[in-house]
Amino acid sequence: MRKRLGIPKCAVSKEVERAFYNGVTYSQSKGQLRKYFTKIFRKSRSKPLIRVYNHYAWVFAKVYKGEYLLMTTYNIPSTLYKLEEAIRITQNQEEDH
Repeated sequence: MRKRLGIPKCAVSKEVERAFYNGVTYSQSKGQLRKYFTKIFRKSRSKPLIRVYNHYAWVFAKVYKGEYLLMTTYNIPSTLYKLEEAIRITQNQEEDH
């Protein structure tokens, strides 16, 4: 995981936590990003929880009541970078108000 993300070993758990809590959810997505979410849902055998954060799609599986485990990450297409960032900025502004 850390090689794929290019981050130090000690930073992996913090990055996973940030992705889980601050990532863009399906309900917040729109347009091409929503289509990308749907594509990942269809690939999966179970119903994963997906967050898009820092140019990656983070796929979590529900392990137990309210507990999730990171299964994998996917690079999102570079065409979706700006859309992801715009949604996250809007999300942060709404939280500040």
